[in-house]
Amino acid sequence: MPRDRFLAISAHLHFSDPDVDAANEQKMGREDHDPLQRVRCLLEMIGSRCKAAYHPRQHISVGERMLATKGRLQIKEHDDADKPAKSGLNFFVLADVNGYTIDYMLHSGENQRSSGKDVAFDVVAEMVNKEYLGTGYIVYCDSFYTSPVLFRHLIQQGFGACGIYRQGRTGVPTTKQNALNKKSKRGSIRWIRDGDLLYVKWMDTREISLCTTVHPVYGGESILQWQRTEDGCSQRVPLPRPTAVTEFNKYMGGVDTSGQMLSTNSVQRKTRRWDVTVFQHLLDIAVTNSYIIHKELCLTLEQKPPSRQDFQEQLCTELLDVPLAQPAQTTGQGHFPCPTSRGRDIETGQRASKGRKQCVFCKRSTPWMFEQLTVGGRIPESCAGAVEVREMCGRTACTLAPDEVSRACLYRDRRGHRRQPRWRDGDPEKYRPSYNKSPQSMSPVLVSQRHFDESAPADECVLASMRWGLIPSWFKENDPSKMQYSTSNCRSENILQKKSYKDPLLKGQRCVILADGFYEWQKLEKNKQPFFIYFPQTRTPNQDQEDNQTKSVEDAPPEWTGWKLLTMAGLFDCWTPSDGGEALYSYSIITVNASPNLQSIHNRMPAVLDGEEEVRRWLDFGEVKSLDAMSLLQSKNILTFHPVSSVVNNSRNNNPECLQPLDPNSKKETKPSASSKMMRSWLSSGSPSKREEAGVGERKEDGKAKKKRESSGTLQQWLQKKARTK
Repeated sequence: MPRDRFLAISAHLHFSDPDVDAANEQKMGREDHDPLQRVRCLLEMIGSRCKAAYHPRQHISVGERMLATKGRLQIKEHDDADKPAKSGLNFFVLADVNGYTIDYMLHSGENQRSSGKDVAFDVVAEMVNKEYLGTGYIVYCDSFYTSPVLFRHLIQQGFGACGIYRQGRTGVPTTKQNALNKKSKRGSIRWIRDGDLLYVKWMDTREISLCTTVHPVYGGESILQWQRTEDGCSQRVPLPRPTAVTEFNKYMGGVDTSGQMLSTNSVQRKTRRWDVTVFQHLLDIAVTNSYIIHKELCLTLEQKPPSRQDFQEQLCTELLDVPLAQPAQTTGQGHFPCPTSRGRDIETGQRASKGRKQCVFCKRSTPWMFEQLTVGGRIPESCAGAVEVREMCGRTACTLAPDEVSRACLYRDRRGHRRQPRWRDGDPEKYRPSYNKSPQSMSPVLVSQRHFDESAPADECVLASMRWGLIPSWFKENDPSKMQYSTSNCRSENILQKKSYKDPLLKGQRCVILADGFYEWQKLEKNKQPFFIYFPQTRTPNQDQEDNQTKSVEDAPPEWTGWKLLTMAGLFDCWTPSDGGEALYSYSIITVNASPNLQSIHNRMPAVLDGEEEVRRWLDFGEVKSLDAMSLLQSKNILTFHPVSSVVNNSRNNNPECLQPLDPNSKKETKPSASSKMMRSWLSSGSPSKREEAGVGERKEDGKAKKKRESSGTLQQWLQKKARTK
């Protein structure tokens, strides 16, 4: 999504009817005024989903969470406690021990409720609901909520309770008989019972006071604490600890755990609109609760749960209906340089010279290479090792005339009727038939007419002449040749990882490249053998019968009986120079893993669309979504091939010899060198300059021969001398 569109949606984001909001603002200061009108529906919807999707465990906790906001509103509160947010919106939360947010309430600023009790009583009484939870739960809370009135109310509803209490709370025992003081030893326990309520005090580094309705005073628990002995040394000694303190420390952290999980990968962004802040917080709650449920299911099935980030990425891809891009898999040692002589039978002293290879990028001779060229999906800065790269589908052939191409690529619409596509205006003149097409040349492409005419049906197709080698629409240079990377082919598994291919795919800019076939080179020991790969040109009886039935049912165009064109899936884009000018349409061929019959030639092949139905589904972006269309990108074992002459190696050679099958049993002629060609021309025609200087040449020849005889005589004398000494 573009940035401007995202900002526009964020600025106009509303969660209620603006007319109702305006009417509610006019009620400001009256009893019927609702301060949460802007987010009331959102609070109820998310809250009901959280309660319906999960049933909590026995131990639950109540707490509060401050949501920071810069909005100016009356329900904004201030807290002097040591918390990350000093002021903002106050959320009361009911959470499970694993961090799941069971229920929540946004405090609207009212100090008294209909029950006549304080806010703490009303919050707990409303969220701990017997109709939803049932009975038998134990509620843990801090000193803000703990009161004898609240705990007795929970007992009547069938709930247990445990929490820290304040000494000045109404209804709390005030007796000082046998009470703890500053001189009491660590581990000292005092308790008093008031009906169903048990008040326990325990001395740790400070006095801790708890009230519980379900725990005994002491169950034999102890804790190791550092304590100074009489001789002045420190050692860990066991101290008795009340059961209520142990259980409170174990189960009270549900709200804190929920807050920590909400802060991980949060969607919170700075905004002055308090309703947007609430929406972002509720979205975090929904995502966190979903992750907790998913993790619980994985543990139940004895599977390893994913990380929080992986879960959120997968959740986003499912909501957006876009597959998650997989990272490029690399080996740990693939990017280290190694000698080019590795695996070759070359003597040690000759590896630096005979072991050299030519880099396909800079054309320099180098004794080093990388075991794998790609490191993390990119090309290393050093060009060494480029000799291991094998480009895929770099040449094609399309020898049909424009009118023949139109008759050879009949397609079917959604109703199953056969149609003959027409050429776009001016495109037949741009297309040139060729036996040897290379990137940057113009090729015939079949696309949906709706890309050029919005009123046209999405299943109506048209022929266009496009440049081979995709130029993205966001390319800023004025010259397409300044592209620093090749876009003639794109891997099907990497389409969603690269912006150049991802944008056209999501926009539905799919096309079908038409060709007689394509060339591929098989790597041999000393050279490369080119092959021409194409559709089999034989028709089955079922196809003939189907065509006859089609002709009898509808008035279809005449059947094409010539060469069956190869239909390859691709993506296209429209680029316009920044300084103005004619728009340029270009395409890229999608490649997949090679089929079994082509793996001996190359490990990749174009994504071939077999049949009119696959062509229709790939082009009809109005009916078939991008993700569904990607299922058509499969390797198909339907192509045939034959070896051709090395004439095709040079892209300037454009003649029928490029396609002629090569007899594998024929003896390959030795290619004459440049010096041999020059010598043959001299022997056939002679050199006038040499004939004129024949005398001089003879004198030079006599001098050379004499010198040679003298040198040979000296050598013979030296050999005779060595024989006598032996």
